[in-house]
Amino acid sequence: MSTHGPVNNVVSERDYIALILRLHGDVITSAKTTRSRQRLAARIRALGERLFRDDDARARRYGWQIEIRHGGLSRAYRDPRFDQLARCPDCGGAGTGASGGPCDRCSATGRIVLGQHLSTRKGGGGDVALPPAQ
Repeated sequence: MSTHGPVNNVVSERDYIALILRLHGDVITSAKTTRSRQRLAARIRALGERLFRDDDARARRYGWQIEIRHGGLSRAYRDPRFDQLARCPDCGGAGTGASGGPCDRCSATGRIVLGQHLSTRKGGGGDVALPPAQ
């Protein structure tokens, strides 16, 4: 071997193998970390499924929307029938008519159910009946 450095920036065979091993080791470490994170996330989701099993079943029976949050450790439930409610255009949501008495259109609730004809409404406006809280 000569005492001169590599010619034309050619890396010696030994340095090339060391570089390959170092890169390969980083890839293996990264893959192990990813698999560990995936296993941990799966365990957290499974815990959330067990914790919220009864609440999720009740929400499905009622037709509610279930939003899984925080990696599975919390839930948000929403009844889509709330999308059918709107502020009464006659009283502006106040529940009182121009005369100061109860609004006839919404039966003094301040809201109407969209898509429901006046002839089918009880007392003019009507509420959406929600299931009882248990």
